[in-house]
Amino acid sequence: MISRTVKYKKSIMLCCKLALIASTVALYMFTLFKWYGTAALFYKGNYVIGMLYAFLLVAFCVSYGCFRIGVLRLRELFYSFALAICLTNFAAYFQLCLTGQAMLNPIYIIGLTVVQIAAAAIVYYFSNRIYFSLYPARDVIAIHSGSEADRAIINRFMQIHDRYRIEGVYLESEPIENIHAAIDAHSSVLLCNIDRNMRYELVSYCFENNKRLYIVPSLQDIMINNAHETQISDSLVYLCKNRGMTTEQEILKRAADMIMSVIGIILTCPIMLATALCIKLDDHGPVFHYQERLTKNGKLFRLVKFRSMIVNAEKDGARLASKNDDRITRTGHFIRKTRIDELPQLFNILRGDMSFVGPRPERPEIMDQYIRKFPEFRYRLKAKAGLTGYAQVCGKYNTTFEDKVKMDLLYIERYSVLLDLRLILTTIKIIFMPESTEGVEDGDKLPSFHRDDMDL
Repeated sequence: MISRTVKYKKSIMLCCKLALIASTVALYMFTLFKWYGTAALFYKGNYVIGMLYAFLLVAFCVSYGCFRIGVLRLRELFYSFALAICLTNFAAYFQLCLTGQAMLNPIYIIGLTVVQIAAAAIVYYFSNRIYFSLYPARDVIAIHSGSEADRAIINRFMQIHDRYRIEGVYLESEPIENIHAAIDAHSSVLLCNIDRNMRYELVSYCFENNKRLYIVPSLQDIMINNAHETQISDSLVYLCKNRGMTTEQEILKRAADMIMSVIGIILTCPIMLATALCIKLDDHGPVFHYQERLTKNGKLFRLVKFRSMIVNAEKDGARLASKNDDRITRTGHFIRKTRIDELPQLFNILRGDMSFVGPRPERPEIMDQYIRKFPEFRYRLKAKAGLTGYAQVCGKYNTTFEDKVKMDLLYIERYSVLLDLRLILTTIKIIFMPESTEGVEDGDKLPSFHRDDMDL
């Protein structure tokens, strides 16, 4: 019986995800007929409303990773679904108002949201338990170069003890026979930033012996990740165009930036006016702070933000923001935590200095420091700087700047309108996560990855 259950484990997890969606949609349809009857349609029209609701819910759930049961932590799954259902119900409510040609009582949709979130919490709890009963932690051995970056990667695997169990750690300099014997005794292998020839040999060995393989990619791996298969006579060839966005994509992206920035400025105008007033009343200093930043092809532009630190915060020289930094004003703590200080950058986007999505713009002096340590950091300048980006959405505050480059390069190589849309939607999810707004431990040290270089 157990082996049969394991055999159909993917189908079982699919049923859990379907139960999540089905229960949520069922509760919505019940509310529709029970309290919003004036907005309900007749016969097949109601099924269309239900299908549209389910489609929108699934779209948000996919964007926010609500189906990644066993991959994301339970609290993050719960938070992601709560956000997805709030946005879905918000859109559904206004759709019902349009259908009923009147402003309907919102209390029922609010109550529905609370019930749906509570029901989802129950489904997630049991689905999570089912997942880990079907997918026990994998035993993994790690082969690394001995570098600090490799040790950090192994530590991350060790912290996710319910998914991975590090059974052995081997230096690449150890005898190959010892490494082969360790691979034979375990189901999975983690290859860190090891020598290219050694990696080639171990990848081949794992392939021959059907071992699950986790590989830390190099920049070259990412560059060919989006390569196209082509054939020259009877030879298979990978084509890497390395040309960035097409002209059509650039036009479409610019048009979308202009439209969204105008809408964003109109919607956030009251917030920006209130923020400006609070900053002025706090210490009577200037409302805005300007910095020179780099965008596509190393072009300089003046980035504008709400000032969150005291006047002349850099009188003793440029210094990165740190945790509990005494230079941050009372208003500054709030606007940094809620990202309100970033809102004036909508005007940078409207002017064409930045895009909504792209690598975060760096200060020239910080860029120079990074390039001296990691020359490939300059690859981030192949795309226009962005208000949000792949590294901001998929990384964490302590993500190394090497990984930051990899994420930004992955975005550049995989660019599409749908990817931009997904990153914008996901930004809403992470905007209130506190770990992404904290300062570095020591403001005098060059951080591995920070909220926004030399933020003031």
